[in-house]
Amino acid sequence: MVRKKKRGQFKMTITPNIFLREKIVRLLVTISDGEGMPVRHYNYINMTESHLYKNMGIFEEIGLIRTEKIGRRKRVFMTEQGRQIAQDFKKIMRLMKK
Repeated sequence: MVRKKKRGQFKMTITPNIFLREKIVRLLVTISDGEGMPVRHYNYINMTESHLYKNMGIFEEIGLIRTEKIGRRKRVFMTEQGRQIAQDFKKIMRLMKK
C-alpha cells in the first residue's frame, strides 16, 4: 500500500503485495468463515484492533467486504469477489499443508 499526497490530501493506492502477508490472508479467510462482528477476529489472528480496522478499510476500498453499522456495532459482510478470493486462498493453504 502506498500513500500519495494529492493537493493537500493523501490518496491511497493498493498494491498487490498486500496479499503476500500471512496475517492479511488469515484475516480475509477468517472474515469469510464467520461474517459478523470484526472484534471477534483480531484475537484469533494475533493482530491489534487498530491494524485490523486499517486492513478492513483497505478490503472495503477494493470491494472485498462491506460494513454496516447496526446500532453501536459494525458488522462485516463479504462481497462475492471477496468470497471468491477467500476460497482461493483456502485452496492454496490446503495445498501447501500437503
